[in-house]
Amino acid sequence: MSHRDVAAFVYTGFVIVAAYFSGCATSRYRTDVPLHPDYHTSRDSVLHYRVPLGWFDATHVEERNSGGTIWLVRSDYAATISVSEVNMDPDARKQVSRQGLVGLARLTMGLEAGEKTRVLLRPPQTFSVNGREFCSYELANLATSDSVRVVLVDADEKVYELTALVVGERRRATTDKVYSTQQTFLEQLKW
Repeated sequence: MSHRDVAAFVYTGFVIVAAYFSGCATSRYRTDVPLHPDYHTSRDSVLHYRVPLGWFDATHVEERNSGGTIWLVRSDYAATISVSEVNMDPDARKQVSRQGLVGLARLTMGLEAGEKTRVLLRPPQTFSVNGREFCSYELANLATSDSVRVVLVDADEKVYELTALVVGERRRATTDKVYSTQQTFLEQLKW
């Protein structure tokens, strides 16, 4: 075995170990974004949440929120955080209970990434918040320059897709901040 083969073997092992530990660690985004103190209730009355400062709650604006459970909009309209229920039949729900959220993430990601202009930036990976497991992945739309981070939430009886969208060219400068806002929102979400 040559030095190059040994180096490749060691590097591959390092990558596998790093991927394993990062897949079940905490999220890479900050959770110190300030929130309004009052809790709001989702449209389906299951979730309770706080609105980040600099954002407004458009959840109950019927003509704009077509079926979403929660819809938050940043004050400059360049980012949103939405929460929608993932509709599943009983067999699919049992499968999620057995296999976890990664399989469901691959399915929902496949639907999102089905558009030719969408590119996967970060594959599905699990992380823990307050003793609960979640799964996230990130996409970019090359045609619109939009950036999306999806977090799947298993809230006992229902599964939700918590989506942060950063619109257009501004995404380069604000994506991490919006994803940190999403992460803070997730940490205080109750059901």
